[in-house]
Amino acid sequence: MKKQKSADKHQLKDGLQSDIKAKLMEMKSQLKEEDEKRQEREKAEQIRKKKEIEKNKSFEELLNERECNINCVSKECVRFLTHTVFYLIE
Repeated sequence: MKKQKSADKHQLKDGLQSDIKAKLMEMKSQLKEEDEKRQEREKAEQIRKKKEIEKNKSFEELLNERECNINCVSKECVRFLTHTVFYLIE
């Protein structure tokens, strides 16, 4: 009789442990899914903010950015042409 009670307790303990383990695994997957959704929302929000900033830039800001890009490209072109001319002269 004592052995039977011990075996029953052991089965109950094992059953509870497997139930708890299953619940923990389910919670873990739910948390992972929630975290992925949160990251997606944050990324979408960053993209939206960036688009909003671009949309609200003034003409002057856009012009300044374009001039900066042109100046950078122009400087690179001048360097390239200078080196090419010196190479051809030699």
